[in-house]
Amino acid sequence: MSDIAPSIDGEARPSSGSSAKVAEFRSHWRALLAVVIGLSTGAASTLGYSHGALIGPLEAEYGWSRSYLSLGITAFGLAVLLGGARWGALSDRFGARRVAVLSLLVYGTLLASAPDLIHLLPFWLIYFITSIAGTGATAAALTKPINDNFFAARGIALGVAFAGIGLGAFWVPLATQWLIEQGGWRFAYHALGAMSFAAAPIVWFLLGPSADAAATPAVTHAGKDELDGLTLHQAARTRTFWLLIILGTALTLGIVGMTSHLIPLFHHAGASPARAVAIASILGLASMAARLLVGFALDRARGPIIAVLVPIVASAGILLLLPGPVTAPFAVLLIGLAFGSEIDMIAYFTSRYFGHREFGAIYGWMFGVFGISGGCASYLSGAIFDHFGSYHLAILACVSLTALAALLATRLGPYRFETRHTVSH
Repeated sequence: MSDIAPSIDGEARPSSGSSAKVAEFRSHWRALLAVVIGLSTGAASTLGYSHGALIGPLEAEYGWSRSYLSLGITAFGLAVLLGGARWGALSDRFGARRVAVLSLLVYGTLLASAPDLIHLLPFWLIYFITSIAGTGATAAALTKPINDNFFAARGIALGVAFAGIGLGAFWVPLATQWLIEQGGWRFAYHALGAMSFAAAPIVWFLLGPSADAAATPAVTHAGKDELDGLTLHQAARTRTFWLLIILGTALTLGIVGMTSHLIPLFHHAGASPARAVAIASILGLASMAARLLVGFALDRARGPIIAVLVPIVASAGILLLLPGPVTAPFAVLLIGLAFGSEIDMIAYFTSRYFGHREFGAIYGWMFGVFGISGGCASYLSGAIFDHFGSYHLAILACVSLTALAALLATRLGPYRFETRHTVSH
């Protein structure tokens, strides 16, 4: 297994200073806003972050165990694994605009129908079908407009885009709890599905044809094709590809194993449902800030250094969950500073190590692996609680995984595609 390092001789290298970054944001702010809205109302947000608040009502009504309920998130992860690369490849071919809007429409309809389907199908199967439809409005497809249109400011642009998921981590738990209090858990599903459906035309309007490289290339490249890079098969033959997957998997297992159970964890420790949700909502705000910070840093520092620091911060936050409610807000703050950054970093690294030729397929495949990893982490944490009546062992396992991720990050090498493109105005 050997790294493929294509030649970049003769490429244009215009300045990537602040003026170039400002020009990119001025030209493509609508596409960036569309991605933020899509990610904050898509499956990763409305399905993933509503789950913790819905566990209690579903457990009370049907008597299901937490491990069984966690299978919903596992099913989401499996759907992302099976569909991520395919949705990514579709965005490479048809553009993220069509893919994301279609996904939001079908996903929103299915999520709103979940309470009616729950009497016909197993809980995990409903989540699996809904997630398959919703994966087209996740990072698997929606990172493509960012990587196609931002070059000098790609890191910060990805940070802003992924802040959409952080925004979802903030508003979705609070909204879900409020909706449950107003009309019950069925009403919460109906309302969340309607929000995703309503976001589709907004994303269609903002993510115009000019934002899709598949429709109108937004970059020029001296002497080379604007989609220079490796194919999925070429990337899969490199050491870096598998190192990124193992690193991202370990970090995802460690972080999601805790974040998916924060609300029931705090409730079990004695917090009221409202206080548990309030503490957990810190995760979203911290994640939004961290994604901007990480994106800013990726444009200015060596990425592997950032990849070491993020899991170290996550490890510290997870350890602070052990003392209980006293340190809970600080724990969630630190976890939030790392939460989701692995997805941001891997998206950035994918473009820098493998180029743009099949970015959607390569990143979609990686995103799928991380999705099933997060789903398995949620189930395992729930199973550990069911068996031991405590989350302590799960906390220790998650710390070990994030520490492993920090160690693996030290093995990342230099970028293969550090080219700077010129922006067409």
